[in-house]
Amino acid sequence: MNFIITWIVYYMAIMFAMCVDNIFWITASPEWPELKRSSLRTKINYVFDYRIKTVITNKRDIVPAIITSLILTIIFRSVI
Repeated sequence: MNFIITWIVYYMAIMFAMCVDNIFWITASPEWPELKRSSLRTKINYVFDYRIKTVITNKRDIVPAIITSLILTIIFRSVI
């Protein structure tokens, strides 16, 4: 049970880091010129409804997070 909890914690930390990374890439996106001129509310909706939602629902982000968190769990549980 401890293994699964550790795995989930690492998974959540990795997904959080991937969400933050995705947010920092907004200025490099094609939508940036239009988004830059929009209201704060539109920007916040864009961040949560598009950027963060994309990370937590896309297989390209979910699968690497699962694999990496499993590897981290195995490594750190075997060291401790």
